[in-house]
Amino acid sequence: MKKYILVLSTLLPLYALADEPSCGENCTYTYVENGIDNNNNPTYTLIIEPIDNTKSASISSYGRYGYDDSNFAPWRFENITNVEIKEGIETIGGHAFEDMHKVTSVSLPEGLKTIGYEAFHGSAISSIHLPDSLENIMDFGLGVASLTEITGTPNLTEMWSNAFSGVHVENFVVPTSVSSVNFYAFGDTSADWNTSTIKNIYCTENIAEQCLLAAKRHNENAEVKTYELKDGVYALNGVYYLSGDDMKNGDSAENAEQQALFSCGSLDVCKAKVLNNKGICSDLTGDCKSLVDAANDGKMLKVGSKTYQSINDLLKGNYDKRRIYTIEEANFVAGPVNTIRIKYR
Repeated sequence: MKKYILVLSTLLPLYALADEPSCGENCTYTYVENGIDNNNNPTYTLIIEPIDNTKSASISSYGRYGYDDSNFAPWRFENITNVEIKEGIETIGGHAFEDMHKVTSVSLPEGLKTIGYEAFHGSAISSIHLPDSLENIMDFGLGVASLTEITGTPNLTEMWSNAFSGVHVENFVVPTSVSSVNFYAFGDTSADWNTSTIKNIYCTENIAEQCLLAAKRHNENAEVKTYELKDGVYALNGVYYLSGDDMKNGDSAENAEQQALFSCGSLDVCKAKVLNNKGICSDLTGDCKSLVDAANDGKMLKVGSKTYQSINDLLKGNYDKRRIYTIEEANFVAGPVNTIRIKYR
């Protein structure tokens, strides 16, 4: 007599996975009702997150609506006003939220690396925060005519064609990580639908000429102002700012209105403030000052078990993996209790 054994523990997860609505690699989504529109229809927040939080995830690229209707995003015709993308999503594919005119709010997670072609083009968001981890914004990725506020310090390496076309902000700070600015990065005056209005563009000296060409392309009267990054502190015309956003807003480190948060009488104190604000050190006159002093003396900076060549390297997480060759460097890392001595034979 034959015996048959049904192993439920193997089958159940397969059914569970099959029920997950997919939106890409290790990606699922849900809708949460958040209100009523003018026609008394329910509106929704679209929540996108990894299926397995221990693995990387990405949102698929979809066809452009009106051109490739066979492959548009599954949420394309839902009554969505908010999009919330959870941590773990590293890529937003092309056309994912294109022409979703009711979307007014988007939340992007730290860890996101890429915003794809025309991902938010035509949405109605007015402000957005770009995470530090963001490396790429593809063509028209943030080409949003209603965008009036951009915050954050993304780690972009280049600014693609029309990446920021159609935006309308007072000041725009190009991150220090950017080494290339496309001629059409801010749009083109010959096309009314993607022209930006930006009064001032801030760039580092090495890409100032590229910035100026892009600025003149979208607005003949735009200004490009060059700034320096002095170990994590933005320096513009002799005034120091603790972040790119502060520079955009005019909140200088000596601004009386920001005295409680940003008061500092010298560049060294500003640097200590930056380290303190980042949570790297806790005492402005103690461990923060020691790190600044070490940087000024050209010494390596020790934080925990890692060492860094400069405050800027420390802020970026670029710790020094090289061998220590000098006695002075070795003693600095070892500390006064574990002073290293050399015995000659």
